[in-house]
Amino acid sequence: MISLFNPENIESIVELNLDKRKSEIVKTESIIEVEINSFNEKLIEMSAIMKPIKAISARNNFANKQVEEVFSHFSGLLYVKLCDDRRKDISLNDSEPDFFTSEFDVELLNREADIAIQSARDVPYPLPKGLEVISLFRSSDFTEPLIGSVNEILKDVNYNTQNGVNSLFSKNELVPFTTHPLPGYIAVVARSDNYDVKAVFGTLDIRKKYGTVHLVGFGPGDPELLTIKAFKILEIADVIFYDDLINKEYINRFGAEKIYVGKRKDKHSIDQEEINQLLYHAAINGKNVVRLKGGDPMIFAHGGEEIGFLEQYFIKTEVIPGVSSGIAAAGCTKIPLTCRGISSSVTFISGHNLSNANIPETGTLIFYMSASTIQSNAIKLMNKGWHPDTPVAIIYNVSYPDQNEEIISLNNLVISKSVFKTPSIIIVGEVVNLKRKNILQIVKPLMVVAKTVSPLEKKPKFIADQPVKDDKSYDDFISVIGVFNKFALYNWILFTDKHTVRSFFDMLKFHKKDTRILANLKVASVGQATVNELNLKGIIPDAKSEDESLDGLVKYFREQNNDKQNILIPGTEKTLNVILKRLEEEGHKVKPLMLHRDERINLKDHTDHVNSDFVLSYSPSTPDTFMSNRKNYPDPVHYKTGGEKTKAKITERNRHSGKIALEKDFLKNR
Repeated sequence: MISLFNPENIESIVELNLDKRKSEIVKTESIIEVEINSFNEKLIEMSAIMKPIKAISARNNFANKQVEEVFSHFSGLLYVKLCDDRRKDISLNDSEPDFFTSEFDVELLNREADIAIQSARDVPYPLPKGLEVISLFRSSDFTEPLIGSVNEILKDVNYNTQNGVNSLFSKNELVPFTTHPLPGYIAVVARSDNYDVKAVFGTLDIRKKYGTVHLVGFGPGDPELLTIKAFKILEIADVIFYDDLINKEYINRFGAEKIYVGKRKDKHSIDQEEINQLLYHAAINGKNVVRLKGGDPMIFAHGGEEIGFLEQYFIKTEVIPGVSSGIAAAGCTKIPLTCRGISSSVTFISGHNLSNANIPETGTLIFYMSASTIQSNAIKLMNKGWHPDTPVAIIYNVSYPDQNEEIISLNNLVISKSVFKTPSIIIVGEVVNLKRKNILQIVKPLMVVAKTVSPLEKKPKFIADQPVKDDKSYDDFISVIGVFNKFALYNWILFTDKHTVRSFFDMLKFHKKDTRILANLKVASVGQATVNELNLKGIIPDAKSEDESLDGLVKYFREQNNDKQNILIPGTEKTLNVILKRLEEEGHKVKPLMLHRDERINLKDHTDHVNSDFVLSYSPSTPDTFMSNRKNYPDPVHYKTGGEKTKAKITERNRHSGKIALEKDFLKNR
């Protein structure tokens, strides 16, 4: 038996392994050489059948050398150099950032050129749609000129100067600004759909050796909220640049190098520009990079800045979303951010400084990074019109075992002596009350007495009640047939509600008629619900009343050069009686077309009605019927109406002290 601990045996094993590795290297080199030869042969074949490539560049010696250097990598490939950059009448001080390349872009998109060859630092970001960098080369001479004003002293050059000076200068502090990271790099730009050209030049693209930067959201803190995709990316990472508030014990399970780049209020381990540079250099060295951020990378996490910086310098990026702390706070506290009847919108706000913040009209506010400014922010919210009793939830350490939440009003928050710890998420809005109350204690049901559907039907606990109309059509159609035979006598037909529209077209169908019978008539309608129903029948009204009353149409006919109209009005017995009187008083000839009659219906009492805030009525007749059927409805009764006419009638008949308002005003303030 051979002992593995014998030094001679160990030396022998090592030599065998080395020989094996050398053999593998020789084999790999042989394969690479075969692939290169095969590529060159294919390139020669392609060049024989391809037309000469039209390459566009600037008109100067420096640009000429760049074109020659690019094509030196593709022996046998024919090209024709086109020159541009002819605008000598524009000062560099007055030019746009893409002044050097905008003319290239136009010629590429117009297919007047196949590729544009230029300094990588001159390529605009983002490129116009339809163009892309298909290859990036490292020039043999990677020094570039610095262009500036005559007699300008180098140390006085503006810090924000765009330049292409070698980064070596910056390291030696010869220039007073950060230099461009791509000096001496040459970019080849082409149309995205130019697949033949992309196939040729993409073979030597140095970006094939670059790594990818993944912006990964870690979530609010609990590692179990990390996404599956984020976990997979962390497993294959070479280096992880992680923020503050990341569970360090958890990320230590991954084999990548870990570099802390966290920032807290007044405590920055490194500034954002340095982080950008670290990510860039790790990627160009071929590393698979993870930029690990708390919450979601695209919400108050500088994700956009880092993506913009990296992609401007041709680094591939990917974003892996995470659970944002604001969203997690809602879930972990069971406070819904939206709720029917309470809040239909959410606004995320950085709470560092609200002095210049534009706080929109919204249902719920979520403040990030605002524990230290929460009291001053509460004052600003009240100054902007938020009610002092608006509830506020302050959630500390969201998703951690020691998570803690406190609920307080804006007014009490201002005078509170408490010190609120960081990190905390702050939720402001009526939805916070749902943490302590049932939804029915916050939003009372709305009862509607109507024959039309209100837009309020989407409110919580909406009670649709129709105690007035029974849609029973007449069995005797003699009068209907008579009207059908005399349609030519009328120049208008007026529909008062969607039910009448349905009944009218059902009647047409019964008598084997269709919409052609209306060809010589203009159509008028009352209310949006009626308009919608007509639209479903393929009819667009010529005139309409914007609210649910007849007033708008009466005014419309009054303004028609005093011409008296012949108007056909389908409808119910009671509705027609009201409308006929109004229009006849204006001098119009009106013909009623009775489609169905009114019947009062006694419905069972709804106990929910006693908890309603308002009664919404669209007809002057409905309140009396409602009160006769709802004996136990509490006084005073508050009404919301669809139009001025209904409002006036209810005011006239109302024996109670309840409020009466138009629905449009109610909708605005609900």
